[in-house]
Amino acid sequence: MRAVVPLLAMLLGAAALGAEPRVLVGWEFEKAGDLEGWEPNGHLADPKVADGALSARVVDWDPFFTSPEFVVPARQGQWIELRLRADHSGDAEFFWTNTLETKFAGFSPGKQTPFRIDGDGRWHVYRVRPCWEPEKRIIKLRLDLPRDKGFYEVDYVRIVERPAAGAVAAPAWEFDKGAEGWSFESDGDAPGVRRGALAFRSGRAPRRLVSPRLGFAAETRMFLTVRMSVSRGKTATVKFANDAQSGMGAHGFPVLADGEPHTYIADLGTSRQWRDTIRLLTFEPSDAPWARVAIDFVRIDAKPSGPPELTVRQFGLADGLPRAGQKLSIAASVANRGGSPARGVRATVELPSRLTTTAPLTQELGDIWYGETRMVEWPVEATAATSRRARLTVAAEALPELRVSERVRVARGLGLPEAPYVPEPQPAKTDYQVGVYYFPGFPTWAKWRPIADFPERKPLLGWYDESLPEVADWQIKWAVEHGVSFFAVDWYWCKGARHLEHWLHDAYFKARYRRYLKFCLLWANHNPPKTSSEADLLAVTDYWLEHYFRWPEYLKVEGKPVVIIFSVYRLSRDMGAEAVAAAFEKMRERCRKAGLAGLYLVACAGSSRGQLEALKKQGYDAASGYNYPSLKSAGRRWHPYAENIVGYRELWHEAADHKLLKEIPALSGGWDSRPWHGPKARVVFGRTPRLFERHCRDAKAFLDARDAEMPPETKMCIVEAWNEWGEGSYIGPHREHGFDYLEAIRRVFAPHSPKPLPITPRDIGLGPYDLPRPDAAAPKTAWDLTKPADRADWRSVANAAMDPAASTLKGTSTGSDTRISGPVVRIPAEAFPWLVVEMSTSKPERPQLFWSTTTAGTSENTSIRFDVPGDGKLHTHWVRLADRPCWTGLIKGLRFDPVNQPGIDFELRSIRFARERPKG
Repeated sequence: MRAVVPLLAMLLGAAALGAEPRVLVGWEFEKAGDLEGWEPNGHLADPKVADGALSARVVDWDPFFTSPEFVVPARQGQWIELRLRADHSGDAEFFWTNTLETKFAGFSPGKQTPFRIDGDGRWHVYRVRPCWEPEKRIIKLRLDLPRDKGFYEVDYVRIVERPAAGAVAAPAWEFDKGAEGWSFESDGDAPGVRRGALAFRSGRAPRRLVSPRLGFAAETRMFLTVRMSVSRGKTATVKFANDAQSGMGAHGFPVLADGEPHTYIADLGTSRQWRDTIRLLTFEPSDAPWARVAIDFVRIDAKPSGPPELTVRQFGLADGLPRAGQKLSIAASVANRGGSPARGVRATVELPSRLTTTAPLTQELGDIWYGETRMVEWPVEATAATSRRARLTVAAEALPELRVSERVRVARGLGLPEAPYVPEPQPAKTDYQVGVYYFPGFPTWAKWRPIADFPERKPLLGWYDESLPEVADWQIKWAVEHGVSFFAVDWYWCKGARHLEHWLHDAYFKARYRRYLKFCLLWANHNPPKTSSEADLLAVTDYWLEHYFRWPEYLKVEGKPVVIIFSVYRLSRDMGAEAVAAAFEKMRERCRKAGLAGLYLVACAGSSRGQLEALKKQGYDAASGYNYPSLKSAGRRWHPYAENIVGYRELWHEAADHKLLKEIPALSGGWDSRPWHGPKARVVFGRTPRLFERHCRDAKAFLDARDAEMPPETKMCIVEAWNEWGEGSYIGPHREHGFDYLEAIRRVFAPHSPKPLPITPRDIGLGPYDLPRPDAAAPKTAWDLTKPADRADWRSVANAAMDPAASTLKGTSTGSDTRISGPVVRIPAEAFPWLVVEMSTSKPERPQLFWSTTTAGTSENTSIRFDVPGDGKLHTHWVRLADRPCWTGLIKGLRFDPVNQPGIDFELRSIRFARERPKG
């Protein structure tokens, strides 16, 4: 049965890489009945060795084989090689260890390498690069097979080494003469140099390039620049290893799969593992099989490099459900993918007939920095229905013009008269309790600004002020007419400090149609350590009783108000499981004394037996979740929604099979957090209303099977989310798909209710509800916090009790992570090398400023600390930002952490950025 399998399906530059690979230790499974020391756990059935292979069938949720002990020095250039065939695809991983003294018999979370198994029934060779050099030696492996049911056969397992050659002098490769010491993994066409680029085609699996040995300080080179073309795929992935931490960091970025050369810049400094000395880098140019790739060069530099490169991300109508007679807008998103600013950018639109505008057809966009996306809009009016093309031309200094066109479709108007208010809802009839999470995270235009770079997400309510009762009434109407029964509202409390209450208190509680839609709380208690206690749990219960539980619209099960706990670990780690159980019982007793039947507590949890057993002992009534975007990802940052929702279905059933807690299915509205997390974002791509409807049908089938005899109030599921616009998980009516996601809910859970007329505010002369936008031509760089308008930009404060009467930002920290979320900004880093802060603290502290850029989210790399004396007096602190490597490009967002410990008084009087520091 043994087949000859090459260690690398294609290898270039072998001489530069050193000696040929050699096997350090291996298991061949050639002797019938001899498992060669590999031990299966109880989640595998019928383990045996026969016909030259080790085989077993998965029968439970955590199947794995553990190797016998051995000793291998951990060095660079090693990998684990596995030949396996399976009848089921899924996510697997190798754990590895240098000790037997851990909680998990030597193994530890974080010391594992995931990979994806192909379940086509054919033999495949998998090469897993653990990058375990810091471990010094490896003495044991554990092979975790997919949690799905499946039959697996292992031909061999080996640890293989190719001794590394000397490190390259500089991490820059032009590829005009060949591979320059890089090797190629997985099958495909033979690489070759064509038109000055290294060209090849992937085979059945995406192709991975492995760098020569590296040896440079991470902080001196943070930006990867690649010039290449790809024909297929969604994303490219760079992985890297340092000499201080086992495993590999990863950074993904989207690619344009049009077969044309483009420049891509990745800010690797945003990864926590981009530190110390970088020893190895792998590069997957496309995540798709059968992709044609041509790479001109790969460079790792201290700063972004290369010329500007403009692209039009989106162009067309900016409004969802456009109809004749309405005031609309044509919008374009223009991005710069290159390393230098694009100067003097201007955009010109050519409108089709039946669309008119009073605005100039040419608009100036100014300079666009690398990685930046700029929006431009033309207000238009549709005089009649139309379906014709609009054209856009983008020009800039020293760059060729870009020309794109898009068909503009405007439907006929509904012919409805103007109305004084939102029409009365006509709720759909359903036997299910369909809930939707609601995130009250958009109190200002600054919070909407990152979403505006993704115009397909624009709500049909516009960039709305969610504190308006009329906005809440539209949301209530649209929700209940499509079978949604309740909103689970994200709610924040940390030792009495609360924030983001505006939607619940100012909009929903004052809404005219509140009675149609129930609500409950999701306590988003992702609070700092040591902030949970029995006293705090009783205090929060008293607050719930006073402010929420007595509302007739509050969601109850068997007379018990429902509260979902986001971080069950925060409570158990702070208090211990027994103390949590005792506190929960006291909370329920307070509810009973207040005339309620008790308290129905739902845990956001996974599906493992151990976790559910612990939660049951702590006193939870049910288990559910907020989201599980990494299901079926196999370590990929980008993976398909179609695979992700399969993982949800399996998780529900796995959790329910344990028969420990009632499982309330959590559904996914998708996930694509690029507006908030930039290049670090996880992207679950390919979500559609059709796939979401399939997801809903899976949930309905689960409820029908598991809760068939239960009353309707317990046949419950929860969708994440109505409006997680930044995380990319939303089903509220929006530009791209209108009401299609809500229609999927109605068709599945309220099939006998008629389809409601898709009325929007524009159809009846209501709105707009948009928050005021600041002048984009003059972005702010300074905030005088004695002025209410400037304080409003920094109003989102976590883990602090603020003084509402103060004329500055003044408060007392209630946790170890006090943070103030700042505004969305547009600050060229090179032009503003100084931060100036006027503040005081009651004890010596080290405040920290965080920033995000057009290519990087907030991290320790994108931050700076400075010292304050702690004498309670206001001092002006000048902090040099230019010394930080990641203070570069265009700054988009700010966060300021004034103190790091609880119980400290602080005051902020001003924050500004300066071009130079006065002498003297």
